[in-house]
Amino acid sequence: MLLENEVIRAGKKRSPTTVRHYLISLSHLFTIAVRDWEWLQENPMDKVSKPKPTRGRQRYLSEDERNALIAEAKKSQCPFLYPIVVLALSTGMRRGEIMNLKISDIDLKHQRIDLKASKNDEPRAIPLKGLALKLISDIWEERRCLKLSELLFPSPTNPAKPYDIETSWQSALKRANIQDFRFHDNRHSNASIHASQGRSLLEICQSLGHKSQQTTKRYAHLAYEHTAKMAEELDKEIFGENL
Repeated sequence: MLLENEVIRAGKKRSPTTVRHYLISLSHLFTIAVRDWEWLQENPMDKVSKPKPTRGRQRYLSEDERNALIAEAKKSQCPFLYPIVVLALSTGMRRGEIMNLKISDIDLKHQRIDLKASKNDEPRAIPLKGLALKLISDIWEERRCLKLSELLFPSPTNPAKPYDIETSWQSALKRANIQDFRFHDNRHSNASIHASQGRSLLEICQSLGHKSQQTTKRYAHLAYEHTAKMAEELDKEIFGENL
């Protein structure tokens, strides 16, 4: 299949998951052509086999890596990198959600962020607590007073666009000696901490704004580790004297 074998960049081919997404989108178009427009009698994509999706990426920070990243982000010359990293780790928000935050999205009275529409086109309220609340409160007050942009993290050259943190982000990773880590992996790190603290997959799913628990299942092994500890403690409490 051309989609699977075509080299797209750096000598790499599309992943099975990407090919699968392409085929699903194409199938949806043909479904509309058959059902709504009556251009075709049947959907030709029904006869095309889709590759199995690859297992979701599970890279997340160790405690030492997390501390190193936070420290380096705080030292960055980029004025927004530190609060952005803190926000990403504490809330699990997506990069696009963070960078496109508007002043009106911040509800300091109720200590939350109100996303009008997330990746799944659904509104989502995100708790804003602790250090993230303090840092965002300071920026919110400054941006509100300046009235130069609706964005919370505007570009210094074009206030209508978000700040480009990529160079500062990569520099912070390099200084912290963190390998193979993407900004989106902050989201995995947030979920891994929740799982290790005993949060259920449903709770993690709701916290991250996943539309389906299927996506959240990649953290099941972390949740299991906590459940196993609970079972061990319960066993000692009940049967400790009989060991």
